Amino acid sequence: MKDFNAIFKENAIDYIQFQFTTILGQFKAVEFPVKIWDDLKSGIGIDGSSLGFLTTEQSDMRIVPDHNTFSVFPWNSRVGCFICDLTDNTGKSYPTCPRGILKKIISKTKSLGYEFQTRPELEWYFITKDFKPADNATYMDILPQDKFQDLRRQITDDMINMNIGVKTIHHEFGLGQQEVEYTADNALRQADNIQTGKLITKVRAFQNDLIT
Repeated sequence: MKDFNAIFKENAIDYIQFQFTTILGQFKAVEFPVKIWDDLKSGIGIDGSSLGFLTTEQSDMRIVPDHNTFSVFPWNSRVGCFICDLTDNTGKSYPTCPRGILKKIISKTKSLGYEFQTRPELEWYFITKDFKPADNATYMDILPQDKFQDLRRQITDDMINMNIGVKTIHHEFGLGQQEVEYTADNALRQADNIQTGKLITKVRAFQNDLIT
């Protein structure tokens, strides 16, 4: 395993965020100070009942970090993050963990002699606070119609800095509609990339008084 303590020190990381996806596709997270990494690097308990996974009588479950998913937030370099799997307290993958379900499909695909790769396109709208399209551009327009191209580039820079492969970026057909096309990669990594990409777009939109 990588020497993450050295990596954290080199990158001046102060906090670690463990991220996970609910069965409804919501991206959730819990953070802790980096100084207790050694105590929590194998996972942390969460209240599954508050997330809709378990009944109150059976609320304990764990999120276990995939150490291959480490990245640093471009908008806050003090925070490093890992994407996690959901398990029960014995370490068994939880039946409704989206990541766990995909791993089973990938394993079945591999047993048939195939590699499950995808090349998704992440699309979203920039909306103003009064719920109107934030620009009047249409398909592949440029300045002055495509007035958020620099913001889209910033989002793309963030994706690249968080280890996402990007192919093309452009304005889509709809007013305020944006697109980033990823390069091809294995399905599990792309599922993680989609969740990370959605997080990036929401954070950068929020910082620019926009809604996605």
